[in-house]
Amino acid sequence: AKFMNSGLFRYASQVFQKILDYIPNNKLCLLSLGRIYLVAGKHQLALEYFMRGLQEYPSDLELSTCVGLAQLAMKEYKKAITSFTLSAALVMHKPHLVQELQIFIAQTLREMGNHKEAFARISEVLKESPENSDALFEYGCIALDMNYLDDAIKVFLQFIVKNSNHKQAR
Repeated sequence: AKFMNSGLFRYASQVFQKILDYIPNNKLCLLSLGRIYLVAGKHQLALEYFMRGLQEYPSDLELSTCVGLAQLAMKEYKKAITSFTLSAALVMHKPHLVQELQIFIAQTLREMGNHKEAFARISEVLKESPENSDALFEYGCIALDMNYLDDAIKVFLQFIVKNSNHKQAR
């Protein structure tokens, strides 16, 4: 929040916009502007920058994933799942990236209220990678939403002990 209020985001967005005036489809600028607007809560504007980048770089994992994150922020859940699934298809040869995308899908399913499928997805990730901190956190969120309080407390404590510096642990 301090960074957002410091004016640096505004300055950075102006710089990236100026570069786009000269190099209209610069991937770094499109991705950066999208991320700035996503963090600022301007999800539709963020999505526009990510989509513009994806039109130019259709097989780019970062842009594809960011499209899904913007759609998730906008509560366009089915579109977000489609975007995350397409992103996973780009990296099938990299299991750790597929797991990250499965966590995003599980989060989306949880936010949709589809806890059973979210639980199944996150359990698969944890089966392959039991120490995955993002998966542990999401598992705890799902357990909490399902009112499995003992499981949620156990998992959140495990998460905090193993990941005291993780953004979600603070």
